[in-house]
Amino acid sequence: AGEVLILTKPLGTGVILASASMGKASARSVSNCFDQMNQSNYEAMKLLLSENVSALTDVTGYGLVGHLVEMLEASHCGATLDLSAIPTLIGAESLMSIGHVSSLQQSNEAALRDFDLGKGLTFSMPKVRLLVDPQTAGGLLASVPQENEARCLSKLSELGYQSASIGIIEDRVWAIR
Repeated sequence: AGEVLILTKPLGTGVILASASMGKASARSVSNCFDQMNQSNYEAMKLLLSENVSALTDVTGYGLVGHLVEMLEASHCGATLDLSAIPTLIGAESLMSIGHVSSLQQSNEAALRDFDLGKGLTFSMPKVRLLVDPQTAGGLLASVPQENEARCLSKLSELGYQSASIGIIEDRVWAIR
């Protein structure tokens, strides 16, 4: 408890790839998505391991929340996510808002039910739904000591990652604000 959650890549590969397969995603969205997918997690992993990471996982088919739940259950902790801090790929929210989703989206959304939503948030909001968008070649999710947060984010940025601090580990609270 007290550590921060860092995400190394934006979310949205699932919805963008599903939309692209139907010819509905813009060339800009697809190009940006491929650029993110092609960025290796190796350098981010090495950096995070050097910063006393307590938990580290890739974000793939279960989406961000699915992998976060696995981390939280293993550590007997909770977390509060800052929805406004979570980066998304170009076009991902708009594609989600018009009903485009990956084939795994519906089953992944069950993990959202474990979280309390902040005022004004609903489970049908595109950005909330992107929390369980299944990622292909997604980023890493790490729990690091708060005192290492700024340094981690700065170094990740220097390495070319679109990383962000997206929440905090807490005792048994599971929330999205």
